[in-house]
Amino acid sequence: MPSEAIILTSHDNDPYDINLAKLANFLGVPVTCLKIKESRLSLEYLDRHCQDREPCLLVNTGTLSDVLSQKENALALNTFLESKKACVLFYNISPSSNQSTTLKHLSDGLITSVIEITAPDSPYNISDKHRPVCQQLSGMTVVPAGRPHDFGFALSTTTPDIARLISVGHSQTPLFFRMKKGHSDLFFLANTHCLDLETYQNRRIIIERFFSDVVPATLFLKYVFGDTCWHRPKTQACCTVDDPLLKEPYGYLSYFKLIDVMDELDFFTNIAFIPWNYKRSKPEVTKLLASRPDRFGLSIHGCNHTRGEFMLQDRQALNQLIQLALSRMAVLHQKTGVGFDRIMVFPQAMFSLDALRTLKSNNYQAVASIAAKPRDNSRGVPFSSLLEPAIMDFHSFPIITRRYPSEMASFAFDFLLGKPAIVYLHQEDYRDDGSILVDHIRKIHALHDGIRWTGLSKIARSLYWQKISSEDRIDIKLFGHECVIENDSDSPRTYSITKREESDVPVENLTLNGKHIEYDISRGILGFSVKIPPRSQVELNLSYRNDVPSKESQTNYGKELFIWTRRHLSEFRDVYLSRSQFLRNTFARISYRRMRSKTFKKE
Repeated sequence: MPSEAIILTSHDNDPYDINLAKLANFLGVPVTCLKIKESRLSLEYLDRHCQDREPCLLVNTGTLSDVLSQKENALALNTFLESKKACVLFYNISPSSNQSTTLKHLSDGLITSVIEITAPDSPYNISDKHRPVCQQLSGMTVVPAGRPHDFGFALSTTTPDIARLISVGHSQTPLFFRMKKGHSDLFFLANTHCLDLETYQNRRIIIERFFSDVVPATLFLKYVFGDTCWHRPKTQACCTVDDPLLKEPYGYLSYFKLIDVMDELDFFTNIAFIPWNYKRSKPEVTKLLASRPDRFGLSIHGCNHTRGEFMLQDRQALNQLIQLALSRMAVLHQKTGVGFDRIMVFPQAMFSLDALRTLKSNNYQAVASIAAKPRDNSRGVPFSSLLEPAIMDFHSFPIITRRYPSEMASFAFDFLLGKPAIVYLHQEDYRDDGSILVDHIRKIHALHDGIRWTGLSKIARSLYWQKISSEDRIDIKLFGHECVIENDSDSPRTYSITKREESDVPVENLTLNGKHIEYDISRGILGFSVKIPPRSQVELNLSYRNDVPSKESQTNYGKELFIWTRRHLSEFRDVYLSRSQFLRNTFARISYRRMRSKTFKKE
């Protein structure tokens, strides 16, 4: 396995080279950039700078086309590839005429030309015959949201040595393919843009929008570098259902039908439970949930579930609200035996920076959210952060993003990167006896053979990346403050552990299996090392001190009445209105008349 990726280019600041290097570094791959001049491209030069027995080269065909079009330079590269067992990615390929000679030389005449893709909505077809490369995306069809940077290859022939990894449209025009040259594997990518991971986004990643700009290069690097890339040792998933009371049924959701389906298909459901409802649960449902923690879990869905309740910028009020939610959940647990995770699911995905900071002060494990950032953050989130298992850009507190069940291509890419799949549901998703949901669960199962369906708390406790640094040393990047790390090898290993720790929430203690250990915080990174015996695990716990005083609680009967009314109306909507076409039509007519009345008054 190579120790680094070597970029061959003829420009110092080519954007594709820069962004590809960022992607490789993000995945944990060291990068060296070699600027090739015509007189320097020789077999001796390549041998001197590519000393790995099985080197990895990233060749910018666009910038090197003039150099490689000269026979002696192309011969040097060809001889090098035929004498090595190399993996090479040729990228930045377009229909430019000066690339034609280069591509013919490199592919031994296989590539006759690079062509335009005329239908912008033609789907990407990922091969199901080359899973070692295509991995979780194998066999998928992905419809792009535009393709300004994509092209295709016209090939002279098709042989068993050609692997069409990603093709476009019904004509199966290759966008990304692999061929053999001597002992080397050559990969060709007809694309002229690599995503800049430092650009900012305002929402979670939908991979259809960026597919060719990030997926093929990621597949290549993951294939070549394997476990020396950042990865998660576990592939985890969880369904989350917002709002339901613990009563049977709740709208379309039947707990007793759901348990049978979960047992049959082997998946897990977390109920995002509104703490205000802690006294309204039915014994037959709480008994079921308490007896089946292998299938059901509870997280904390706001406190009163009023609109924008966690949009406050008053940390004392937030502290009171967060602690009230915890105390209500503790009472529910004490009375029913149903456990809960210290995971917050914000109502309407509305929350402030101060809400995240206050959750961290109260030692919540994480936030699970369909939104990627607080509402009072205008800048957005770096693309690189959206690719990690949790977003850590706000007080270094983990936001685990959720997805709608239809986002199957994005789930597949999440698994490739080592992100958990958190499915976002409401009771309406269980209509038709949950047949649509069952179809989605089956598709998620098909993405990966070893998915572990589990609760949000267990996902938060294994929220880390690891990569092999040497035979007896593993690098760990933590994304949570509670973690169980396993050494599944037959020899002891030293684990070098880092975690972003940039906020002003004071660290109180770090324990290993309950005992204090020393750590260091420098430039926003907390670091320490532990040695773990073979076939064993350790439990890490990083706790924080809450210096925020709570406001003295005062009863506001008007507010209490408003909350009571809102909660009961929401229940009426979910349990009765959503299941009755007549009531839905009546409600729609009333809403329309109210809207018209307001419009006329304004006029």
